[in-house]
Formats: sequence, structure tokens, C-alpha cells
Amino acid sequence: MDSTKLFCRTHHFLVDIRAAEVYTWIMKNAMSLEAVRAAVEALKVEDVKSVYSGKAGKCACGCAGSHRSASAHRDSVGADRGYPVKDDEVNDRQVRKVVSVLKANADVVDVADGNMAAEVDGRLYVVYL
Repeated sequence: MDSTKLFCRTHHFLVDIRAAEVYTWIMKNAMSLEAVRAAVEALKVEDVKSVYSGKAGKCACGCAGSHRSASAHRDSVGADRGYPVKDDEVNDRQVRKVVSVLKANADVVDVADGNMAAEVDGRLYVVYL
């Protein structure tokens, strides 16, 4: 049976899903385009805990990209993941860049579980709130 890749916001990686399941997933998880645009427009850099930027079509574990934390949320990100955020994982410039990419591409942003993701020019960008 044909399958496609879908980004799993719960587990933060791409999963194979049968084409017949795509419709069900979209109906359960999708927001209207207007609601997505409004959510992206309302996105504030200071609310972003961390971001991911990596090759599209790969997992988002960090092997094909990088996770960067906002300095203001360093402690909470470390607490959420269970180990401290290292200095080289903090990058406010990268956080601002990923937010800018999502804002500039609001028409292709997906929103789920309070997080936002978009595939742009062969890269996957994710904002974790």
C-alpha cells in the first residue's frame, strides 16, 4: 500500500503513514489556513523555547539538522528533556531566524500540540513553544 511521510509533532520525527490514514489524520489535527496564519502572525520570538532546522524528509532527532534553545528558556528546555542545555545549544539568532522563516511562509506552516513546523526549500523548520 502507498505511504507518505508525515511529521509527528508528538514524537518530533517523520513517520510513514498509509495514504488512507492521511485524511483521518488531517481531519483530526489540521487547523484552517486562516487559523494557522493567525497563529503564525501572533507568534512572538520571546515565547519560543527552542527550534529545529534540518533536512526535510529526515528525522528531527538532530542527525540531519540542529536543535537550538532560546537563552531565556534554557532551564525549562533542560528540565523538559531531562538534562541540561549546553552552551553550544543556545542560539537566540537561530531562534529568530526560524521564526522569521515560518512567518514568511505562513501558507505552508502546520500547527499541532502548540508547536509549528514548515518545510521550505528542502529544509524542515520547527518552533517548539
